[in-house]
Amino acid sequence: MKKEWYFESERLQYRSIQLGDTETLVSWRSRPDRIRYYCNPVPITREAHMEWFRNSYLKDPSRADFLVSDRDTAVGFVALLHMDQAAGRSEISYTIGNTDYTGRRLSMEMIRALCLFGKETFKLKVFTARIHRDNISSRKAAVSAGFSLKDSSEIFWEYRKG
Repeated sequence: MKKEWYFESERLQYRSIQLGDTETLVSWRSRPDRIRYYCNPVPITREAHMEWFRNSYLKDPSRADFLVSDRDTAVGFVALLHMDQAAGRSEISYTIGNTDYTGRRLSMEMIRALCLFGKETFKLKVFTARIHRDNISSRKAAVSAGFSLKDSSEIFWEYRKG
């Protein structure tokens, strides 16, 4: 069974995703204005998400995903992906899914909180973010959170911290 985590930042709360988050995550993950920046820009179904959650996510020790909330309102999600604790590195992912929360500079807070959690909990030192070159707001958030551009030769640019 996957360990459940909880942490907080200045304005937000983070808890491990649960099966009960399916509707929220599917609705965010299927929005055309968001998924156009994903590696696989195809809407997902409720059934596909539940299958992934049960048969992949819960069995993957190299991944930790979190629902981000402002008190009782779901704001977005963040994740540590492809964690390699021996090497001290992980990829990160972050999304503001709730459009009422865009433009508030929360992505920067979410990224910083996720990296701090990764450092304290998993002893990670190096974080990377692969960001679609057209996703200017996510690129700015990564830089504001202390990431530097390392590779812009492909459609997904690599940013690194640490």
